[in-house]
Amino acid sequence: MTYREPPVDQPRRSRPLPRGSAAAALALALIGPAPAAAATAEETATPEQDTQSSSTEDLVDLDILSINDFHGRLEADGDVAGASRLACTVDARRAENPNTLFVSAGDNVGASTFTSFIQDDQPTIEALNAMDLDVSALGNHEFDGGSADVDDRLLPESDFPLLGANIVDASSGEPLYEPYAVEEVDGVDVGFIGVITEDMPNLVSPAGVEGIRWADMSETVNHYAEELTSEEKADVIVVLAHDGAPGTDLASADGAPYGKLVDQVPASVDAIISGHTHQEYALQNANGTWVTQTGQYSEGLGSLELTYDRAAGEVVESRAEVVDLVDDAAPDADACTDAEVQGIVDDAVAHADEAGAAVVGEVTGELPLDRAQNADGSENRAASSPLGSFVADAQAWAARQTTPDVDFGVMNPGGLRADVGSGEITYEELATSQPFANTLAVLDLTGEQVRRLLEQQWREDTTITLAQSAELRYTYDPTAPIGERLGHVVVDGEPLDADTTYQVMANSFLASGGDGFSVFTEAPSSDTGMTDLTGIVDYVEEHTPVAPDSALRSTAVTWQSDPGAVHGPGDEISLEIGGLAHSTAAAPVGDEVSVSLGGADRGTVPLDTSFVDQTDERGRAEITVEVPEHLDGGEASEVSAVLSTALASTTDDAAPEAGEVPLVIEEPVTGTRLELPVTVSGEVLAAADGETPEETPSETPDGSSETGSGSPEDDEPSDQDASTRQPTEQPTEQQDAGQEADAPAGSDAQDESSDRGETTEPVADDGSDEDLASTGASGAALLMAAVVVALGGGTALVLLTRRRAVR
Repeated sequence: MTYREPPVDQPRRSRPLPRGSAAAALALALIGPAPAAAATAEETATPEQDTQSSSTEDLVDLDILSINDFHGRLEADGDVAGASRLACTVDARRAENPNTLFVSAGDNVGASTFTSFIQDDQPTIEALNAMDLDVSALGNHEFDGGSADVDDRLLPESDFPLLGANIVDASSGEPLYEPYAVEEVDGVDVGFIGVITEDMPNLVSPAGVEGIRWADMSETVNHYAEELTSEEKADVIVVLAHDGAPGTDLASADGAPYGKLVDQVPASVDAIISGHTHQEYALQNANGTWVTQTGQYSEGLGSLELTYDRAAGEVVESRAEVVDLVDDAAPDADACTDAEVQGIVDDAVAHADEAGAAVVGEVTGELPLDRAQNADGSENRAASSPLGSFVADAQAWAARQTTPDVDFGVMNPGGLRADVGSGEITYEELATSQPFANTLAVLDLTGEQVRRLLEQQWREDTTITLAQSAELRYTYDPTAPIGERLGHVVVDGEPLDADTTYQVMANSFLASGGDGFSVFTEAPSSDTGMTDLTGIVDYVEEHTPVAPDSALRSTAVTWQSDPGAVHGPGDEISLEIGGLAHSTAAAPVGDEVSVSLGGADRGTVPLDTSFVDQTDERGRAEITVEVPEHLDGGEASEVSAVLSTALASTTDDAAPEAGEVPLVIEEPVTGTRLELPVTVSGEVLAAADGETPEETPSETPDGSSETGSGSPEDDEPSDQDASTRQPTEQPTEQQDAGQEADAPAGSDAQDESSDRGETTEPVADDGSDEDLASTGASGAALLMAAVVVALGGGTALVLLTRRRAVR
């Protein structure tokens, strides 16, 4: 068998439909070529060969229609065609050319929407049977219920062969499923070889596929292509591969098993129809073999047209394209439909409506589970939302049921398609909110990659704000250049470390780089096999009634004054805060924020709760604080024990040294609390009467008190004193809760201290305080600095460092 190597510059020819076929004519109009601007809907043809030596009776025009990753998308919704339109379109093409085959590259079921999911995808299997699907590869989601479900349910229920040539017995190496199927069309035998991604161990539960080995796809295809050719079982060979390129060009698969398959496919193979990666392309490899994929969910239909010369025994002409099945301009009444398949869909919808009415749980509290919105009520994907935060929390919890060490989870706003609101939550409400049935994946990202991932939220043309679970909090400056906006980042109370690897939960759409978050594609990933819907349903059932966390988890901070300056009496500290209110009309909002400096109440500031369209900055406040002459017990009874201890260590003839005190901004309605370190001069830290206190008690972590004095003797502690002395403690609720965290090397706080000539020393995890003792010897006051990110519930999440103050 030979294959003519084709150039790619000849346009596709169109064949007219038989006259009098109204349905076929309508379908052809629906499936006409996509606009030229759609770069993924490609069509390319090989030049016609001189066929004068063969009679027209020897030429057979084959049309192989294909789908991949249908995932039970039975209903049309404006983004997908749905089963009925898909069936009608295939019927029309069959009417146009009786030599038409309809095939799938796998994942027909699994990760389905509620309509199919609630009946274990039986309606989808029935619909594909009604469409007369000729053959399909097995996909990874066919194994969501394990190999037993494939063997005992999917195979018997499917009226078409399910192929898996590289699914072999781990002991014997023998294939466990049909490796290929041959379909006869007008005297031409078309052989289909089915293979599945070699990444299966990371995609399904190991217990469900015990005893199975996933063999090399390329070697398997070459073996069976040779068998089909040498034994004259097939005239045309097509590979159905449930694997694909991660991008829309074949080079994106270089170095991967799929890339090897494409590069090393033998000349006897006429085309590779692929799936799994949800991409759309119709391309040729270096040898002219067609390689196609149709995207997902019946958004497109693959069309591979081959002209086979029976006399010459070879394919003499070929062309391929991906046809757009979704026509947004066509009214529903004019849509191409198939009566039998539509009946299956209608029955499934009715069943889902009844099952979906079941109450899963209840939402309590004043904060509804709604999406973010702009002033006019339209969706705002640039803002965090109560629903997004709740889903991220729920899915992180769900992922931990199989992967306990997940650090945090994120959720894309575009994956949330309806509000849930308050009160009772039904099964259907959760399914409607998350209709894509993505699976939950866990990825290994370094802290450096996490920073780059979060920076990818802000782009030149748009902003897409990821919802994050409660473990992840950060600040950002919306006025900073793109790529430099991220401020302090905290993961579960600890500052983000660039070199630490974090396990991050994301849905399969994000994990594959969806919404432009390409950093995910750099990371190793494992699929939990759990859909997003299953995860959130399990979470609600386990935790009902659920009360959404109202605290904002990211906050905009733009400094107007110099955040690194040493502020003296009368100086103004000025900054703008944003994101202290939810961008949701039904969410409770406050009208002011309270401000304190070093424990001293500085009053309240009005909160502007106007919607700020296409941002996450609703809830703005302009903070201006005049530094008082003194921060002491007389003016501020809440001045920290650390501050008192620092003053106590100062000698009578030495001027107090500058140090950092917390600037605290609190919004009481959401419970969001932000603490930022500012540096004030020594005279501000001095006692109101200009005298140093003789003795200032402070509590140690074990609850005992410690006394410091300004006497010279106390400036020279003994070795024993230095080794037994306990660290002073800032009497804040967050420290009582044990929420201390070290400031990382290279952090912003450390950089600022370097600019001021300070030395930053991490808080010792073991509670030792050698640096504090040495400070007493040098006469330098040692202060706690607080950097806090998006806080709520009356507690603050603080990054603590000890700093030596400068004179």
